Amino acid sequence: MPKLLFFLFFSCWAMASLGQEKTIWLTEKQLVEQGYYRNHGFTKGPVKIGLLFNNPDTSVKTQYLKINNPHANDLFLETVKADTLYATGDHHLFNTRPVFFWDFILPITTAPGKTDSLLLTLDNSGETQVYNLTLLNPDQFERKKLGDAFFFVIILSVSLIFSLAFLILGLYKKEKISTVFSIYILVSVLWILNINGILFQLVWPNNVFIQHAARVIISSCTISAFVYYFISFYKDQISRLASILFKTFIGILLLRIIMVLGLPNLFENAKIKYILLIAGTVIIVIGLLLLLFYLLRFFKKGQFLFHNLGFAINFIFVLKEGLKLTGVDIFPFPENDEHVSAATHFLIIGLFGISNIQQYRKKKQAKILMDLEASHTQDKAMTEKIIAAQEHERSAIGKNIHDQVGGLLAVMKIKMQTLKAQRKDQNLNADMDQFIGLVDQCSNELHDIVDDLIPPEFASQDLSQIIKERTLVYEKATGIRFDYHPIPLNVNQQIGLKVYRIVCELITNSIKHAQCDTIQLSLVKNKGEMLISHTDNGIGINQNKVQGKHGVNNIYSRVKFLEGTISVNTAPGETSYTINIPLANT
Repeated sequence: MPKLLFFLFFSCWAMASLGQEKTIWLTEKQLVEQGYYRNHGFTKGPVKIGLLFNNPDTSVKTQYLKINNPHANDLFLETVKADTLYATGDHHLFNTRPVFFWDFILPITTAPGKTDSLLLTLDNSGETQVYNLTLLNPDQFERKKLGDAFFFVIILSVSLIFSLAFLILGLYKKEKISTVFSIYILVSVLWILNINGILFQLVWPNNVFIQHAARVIISSCTISAFVYYFISFYKDQISRLASILFKTFIGILLLRIIMVLGLPNLFENAKIKYILLIAGTVIIVIGLLLLLFYLLRFFKKGQFLFHNLGFAINFIFVLKEGLKLTGVDIFPFPENDEHVSAATHFLIIGLFGISNIQQYRKKKQAKILMDLEASHTQDKAMTEKIIAAQEHERSAIGKNIHDQVGGLLAVMKIKMQTLKAQRKDQNLNADMDQFIGLVDQCSNELHDIVDDLIPPEFASQDLSQIIKERTLVYEKATGIRFDYHPIPLNVNQQIGLKVYRIVCELITNSIKHAQCDTIQLSLVKNKGEMLISHTDNGIGINQNKVQGKHGVNNIYSRVKFLEGTISVNTAPGETSYTINIPLANT
């Protein structure tokens, strides 16, 4: 790190030492055809440019010298005899400019048949000196003025719309990130306008101090907003130490603003400005290097693609502006820098805007999924309660039938046997035996009904054994052969009861509708799920006809409740059900 700091200071010093050359001379033809761009970097004194104007015509020729540099502390145009034609600049009120425009526009009048030699002096001592000179005729100047005005009005309008839209979104949705992005759009467009000198003319044309202070204030606020937006967006991915370093960096930038506002005479001291400019540039570069380190880490994350591109472009833009202060232009056409800055601004807010909209939609979808999940959980809990209530009601009905109806049948049987013993009537014995047999048959059927209603005790038996006993009851009652070889199935009572009900419903459907004489049944636990296979050799089923039947609906609803899957294959001679139930979700 010390070596890096030394290299940065040395580079800034070297850049600042360059470009202090002697006066150069430019012809009118050069200025008209190709213009003249120069970036001197940090300057300690004024820059002088000689200008040659020739008028071979018989009438006065008026042209406009456009100096594309909104920040020139002092600007003088003199004749070679030191007669001052124009004296203006940021150390003077804005309305001292001969033509009100955000760039410096100097009307040059050349008499017929004359050649004039003029000396242009640009003094930005202690700051960066960048300029682009072009020479325009009156018609060209008017078209240029109208086009630039329209261009920057569009930039401002679109930026304000974006900023207001995300501010409203942030306040309405109570999303901090959208509000921070709104502030970033606003201050960054102000930076673009300030870089091009437009705010001077529109907002504070008569306040020299604000013209100077705005450069530091707006640039510091823009970089601070950019870094704060970065750490707000990546708050879950950035380490605590990095977050502290980024916030410290923002604090230093805000400290620059306080220093500027607290020292109104600072701009009159070129040496102090020179030192602070170099130090500030080094600090900004260090902060950007830290940001670049994290950008490279996040760039592989596809879900942040548009944001990463926006951050990368913004990083390059800020780096371009920082290097420009030292006299280094990384853009191949620096004379068109105002359009590059605007296009970059549009591209960045476009990428960030798309990304924020995507993030908003993802959050909205996630919320919908969460609501659906909550609704599903609530429905599942409600269904669980309904099933529990049904089981409780069935158990209660079964116990009442067993205790009351079963008791009455037992009393009836005893009473008949008593009457038979008392009467000893041979003629009635046959009838009494028939009645006693009917009571026994009724008791047995009643026992089967009660056995179906009252849930089995899973605490004392394995699920496979419970189902085996149930198949034996069905086999004895119906004569249907059951091919079932039980494998130990240790499950909790909650899922065991549900599986038990599903199997019983499958068997009941086959007995009632299939006209079968064999049922094959298999229950297997494998890799966290239970596989139920049920096949009968009956006549097959018409799925359209049985779809609304109560028994079939019970099977499907119970499988769905257990988040399982069911498939049915049917044909004359065979109907098979295959059911998969995930045990982890139950």
